[in-house]
Amino acid sequence: MAPDESRHDDLRKLFRQMKTILSENGKIYIHCSAGIHRTGMISLAFMNFLGFAENQSLEKLSALRTETSNHVGEERSSWGLRFT
Repeated sequence: MAPDESRHDDLRKLFRQMKTILSENGKIYIHCSAGIHRTGMISLAFMNFLGFAENQSLEKLSALRTETSNHVGEERSSWGLRFT
């Protein structure tokens, strides 16, 4: 299930912190219990936040982990790709 809209500001704050980590050559690991559903959803939302185009985000997720890309699900993917 996608995070409630009341949590979006918290996610944006987290994403800004993650962007800073990456800009300083740090690494970020995103993982839920199976590494598929929530992992894919939040990964897509973060890439959207960074300004990736939809097709770039989907290709990147597939390159990072095929299992996540194949099974994240339409509802979670849609939420992640439209997160602003």
